[in-house]
Amino acid sequence: MEDSSTSNGQDLISKLPDSLLCHILSFLSPKESVGTSILSKRWENLWTSVPNLCFCDTFIFDNGNYVNKVKCFIEFVNWVLSHRDGFAIRNCNLSCYTSHASAHLYSWTCAVIACKVQELTLKSELFRVGQLPWSLLTCKTLVVLKIHGRFMFNFPTYVCLPRLKVLHLNSVIYGDDDSMQKLFSSCPVLEDLVIKRHDWDGVGIMNIYVPSLKRLSIFSLSLRHVGNYEYKVVIKAPNLEYLEIDDHMYEDYSVNSSPSLIEACVQGVCVFGLLKGISHVKRLALSGNAMQSLAPLYDLPTFHNLTDLKLGMDDNVGWKLLPNLLQSSPNLKVLVFMDVSMDFFFSPCWDGGLIPMGTCKTFQQRNLSIQLESAKLCASLPAFAS
Repeated sequence: MEDSSTSNGQDLISKLPDSLLCHILSFLSPKESVGTSILSKRWENLWTSVPNLCFCDTFIFDNGNYVNKVKCFIEFVNWVLSHRDGFAIRNCNLSCYTSHASAHLYSWTCAVIACKVQELTLKSELFRVGQLPWSLLTCKTLVVLKIHGRFMFNFPTYVCLPRLKVLHLNSVIYGDDDSMQKLFSSCPVLEDLVIKRHDWDGVGIMNIYVPSLKRLSIFSLSLRHVGNYEYKVVIKAPNLEYLEIDDHMYEDYSVNSSPSLIEACVQGVCVFGLLKGISHVKRLALSGNAMQSLAPLYDLPTFHNLTDLKLGMDDNVGWKLLPNLLQSSPNLKVLVFMDVSMDFFFSPCWDGGLIPMGTCKTFQQRNLSIQLESAKLCASLPAFAS
């Protein structure tokens, strides 16, 4: 039996409702979406109400003719945004790698906010500091905001992001310590916060007081301290469920008890003050350098809820600390050694005495599952006790 659309010569796709056609167009690039306007009168203005937009100028670097491509890209983005006619934008990505395009991010952000955007990603790879419109910090429709680049957060008197649930900040510049906290306190339903810091950004004491927060990731990758600033991180998030810290800058962490915490991954030099506040955690991963910073400490908190523990093992330090960690984890079920292969146990640097006999007996008495993550193998308990 012939398909009715071919036998009758009908254009059934064009008869679909606008909402469905716009959803289909949202899977195309903006250029392809605009191109459908030549198909027929029915399609002429459909592209103006497509809910998802993604603009990226990386293609400009291909096959020369740089100046003309930059000009065309800027004109195209301006034209698309000016023809939205008030149609709401669900998701918008503005990524600029050239100075010419980045200079327009301010006006493009204003245009997108006027379209009641719900999810917004802004990215600039320029070293110079850029500005963001104040309207971004009072947008009542934003649910997801991701900013990557040296954008200066100059805060207006009134800051309010009542619907924001996801906030990712990468390399952003702040006016002072208070400006960061002012931003967080203006997000009453924030659940997911990611902070990546690659250099001095104006903040010495980082206060994160967000009662609604469920996921928190902090990456401080700069080893350079600037001036005589006090460096400290204070976390007050009673509903936190996931915590990831990769910090090679801050040594002073203060974490209020988070009884809801399920999983934590810790790297860097900030470990001990952090562990005190996450003693309710169920799954914990400590990197090799985190283990090294724990080495001088023997008064570890007790992890009553901890069932899964991953450890990055140093040849000496990690193994010597292992008995204390086991003693502090009475309900541990799974112990994973990261970045350790079976070859290590048969190499000249391996000294079986690094694991005390009492620890080997603990493995057996608790019936712990011992795993080597990098080797993707399980080590049998008798091998540890021999």
